[in-house]
Amino acid sequence: MDSCHRARRIGFGFGLFFALTVLLLGAGQARASAAFYEMTTLTSAETLVTSSETPTSTPSIPASISETPSPSPTTTDFASQTPTSSLTPIFSDTPASPPATAVSLLVGLKKSTDLDAFREQTGFSLLDVGLSSLNVYRVDILAGKIEEVVQELAAFPEVAYVEPDGTVTAQDTLPNDPGFAFQYALLNIRAPQGWDMTTGSHLVTIAIVDSGVDQTHPELAPKILPGYDFVNGDADPQDDNGHGTHVAGIAAAFSNNGLGMTGVSWGAQILPVKVLNEFNSGTYSNVAAGIIWATDQGAQVINLSLGGGSPSLTLENAVNYAAAHGVALVAAAGNTGGAILYPARYPNVIAVASTNAANLRAPSSAFGPELDLSAPGVSIYSLAIGGGYTTLGGTSMAAPHVSGALALLLSMPGVGPIQARSYLETSALDLDAPGWDIFTGYGLIQLDAALALAVPTATPTASATSTSNLSSAPGRNLTLTPGIMPVDSLPFTPVRTASPIALFSNSPTIFVTFTGTSPAAFSMLTPTLTFTPSSSQFIAKSGRIPWMPCLGVFLILLGFLLAALARRRWQKSTI
Repeated sequence: MDSCHRARRIGFGFGLFFALTVLLLGAGQARASAAFYEMTTLTSAETLVTSSETPTSTPSIPASISETPSPSPTTTDFASQTPTSSLTPIFSDTPASPPATAVSLLVGLKKSTDLDAFREQTGFSLLDVGLSSLNVYRVDILAGKIEEVVQELAAFPEVAYVEPDGTVTAQDTLPNDPGFAFQYALLNIRAPQGWDMTTGSHLVTIAIVDSGVDQTHPELAPKILPGYDFVNGDADPQDDNGHGTHVAGIAAAFSNNGLGMTGVSWGAQILPVKVLNEFNSGTYSNVAAGIIWATDQGAQVINLSLGGGSPSLTLENAVNYAAAHGVALVAAAGNTGGAILYPARYPNVIAVASTNAANLRAPSSAFGPELDLSAPGVSIYSLAIGGGYTTLGGTSMAAPHVSGALALLLSMPGVGPIQARSYLETSALDLDAPGWDIFTGYGLIQLDAALALAVPTATPTASATSTSNLSSAPGRNLTLTPGIMPVDSLPFTPVRTASPIALFSNSPTIFVTFTGTSPAAFSMLTPTLTFTPSSSQFIAKSGRIPWMPCLGVFLILLGFLLAALARRRWQKSTI
């Protein structure tokens, strides 16, 4: 009987021990799971915020989509501004960098020299800066004693040579325009690195087929060729809306002049062709006539930051006419969040999607098999009528980045429109699925990589085949609407709460709030940015489905159950 009771007590002890172990494991698992998901969420949000690389010395460039300009205009006068920098240099103290009033000399010693003995003999502090394998050391001296110290050091038999420690600088070509600090887009497409090879040529002309341009704007006036107004039927294509002026500035504003902003192509000339009225709307016939007129005037690039929902044989024939005459045509894909608009859908037109400061596709950017390339189109800083500057967003702003890039490529010897297009597609930065995809095309344009392909010493093979010929893909139902207008002012809501594009791209839901009025206000806008990571992005970044907290709760309940069973056995054993 005693042995039976003893066995029961032992069984109870083991059961209680097992129950407590399971309880502890469950609590630990639940706590660790909570900590893991909290850390993952923080990391995801921090990654989104820092990926925009917004400099602290400039206004924040939002990584978001904006289709409307800000009400509360505040015009910015850059003519009286001087670029400033808030960067503070940080020096390592091993070895310490020389003071601002000092200069450095490099002293090369002969191989047989005893370094410690030489230091003691000369009294100079020879710093090892990583060149000891060459028997070279640095000496910091006062700026006014260079000649004296050089002669003194050279007199020692242990010294092989003495030379100044020269300086080097990065060779990116940076403009002196103060507004360049606001143009994240130029950094994202690696324009400064591309400008090392060329800043463009006045022999290349970009036709801006739009609402006209502000012909008196100081950033455009030196580059404007005589244009035409198809809306009013005269030779004065003055912009009465602001859209065309903004587009022209992105592509080819007068740059490196210490004033305002920087265009993609510094050298290209601008041919203004007005086909949109003061309300930013126009007809297919005027657009087609504008394309043909610009072609006959010798334009090498035609920018079409506009679009319509219905196909037009007349418009397509005008596009084909320009292409047959060696013109590169670029058009905004549209801000529909769905099918690409016309003329961007035509095979002979480069259809451009919009991205933000973090190189994420804008949710409202149109997509489809006709898409070719992506370029920055969210919160883009450029020109406004009346000599001002403003920020606008949409694929209308993405297209002129590509037009400016084409102008740079066409300024290179022996490069034609087919080659230029091929170079941009081949060198683009892949943003979505590997290779070409319907949301971002071949990817984000990269000026330095594209221009490197066009360097005369290289022998790239140009392809005349474009993926844009997929425009007849089956299963596409289009709503045909008459008329044509800029794609960043179509009558729809740019931010959707349930966008299938956001699900496909795993992009966060990002909202921008503007306070402003119309594009004609030509003001400097101040956007407010709010990031809301989507659940699909959270799961994609963490790589786990939230099952760990469930397991922890299950183990805790199992522990309680085992404890109850052990207690019941104990009560029975004492009867």
